[in-house]
Amino acid sequence: MSVYYACLALDWPLSKGALAYDLYEKGAVKPGPLTGEDVKRIARELFQAVWQTGVGYSLVAGIPHAGEPMAKEFRAFLTDGGSYEAQLFKTGSGESRRISAFSATRSGKTEKGQSVLLLDDAISGGDTKWEAIRAVEQAGHHVAAIVVLVDREQGGSEALEKRGYKVISVFRLSQLLVFYIVTARIFRTNFEDIMGYLERSRKIIAAS
Repeated sequence: MSVYYACLALDWPLSKGALAYDLYEKGAVKPGPLTGEDVKRIARELFQAVWQTGVGYSLVAGIPHAGEPMAKEFRAFLTDGGSYEAQLFKTGSGESRRISAFSATRSGKTEKGQSVLLLDDAISGGDTKWEAIRAVEQAGHHVAAIVVLVDREQGGSEALEKRGYKVISVFRLSQLLVFYIVTARIFRTNFEDIMGYLERSRKIIAAS
């Protein structure tokens, strides 16, 4: 089946299907090489996804490190003349390195109570998202939404939403897998194996 008909089956615009195709070809559903143009395309999809939900926000921060270039390109789509720049910082070293601080000084919005949009490439179990949320809230602000390119459907988004945090994703991993099946890029056995793994992961997250 062509990309066009796969998009019809999934109710996707062709541009979204083309991005899904490129993510597969570049191996970027898992960590892989992304060009500057890829990051712009991803940021555009994130921007459109947020716009469609109507979520309001006053600051945009990328979750280190994958989310930072996406946040920079996302902010370029904001043309109202305001500054939305904010940053999250990691401290520590090696495996103990954690997100521990948030700053909006570059935006000039130093007053507390800002509404912060957090961007990242994907969500799995949600550990780094919780770190980012804590940093934002400890700085006196609140999280408007967590926005990701891919929800890997391992239970992280459900755990966040259960605690009242909004999660916006461009793709669910199961959608991408269906797209890859109908465009003959993976076999059904691959799909079933991955879905079984995701279900086991969700049960672990739900029980934790």
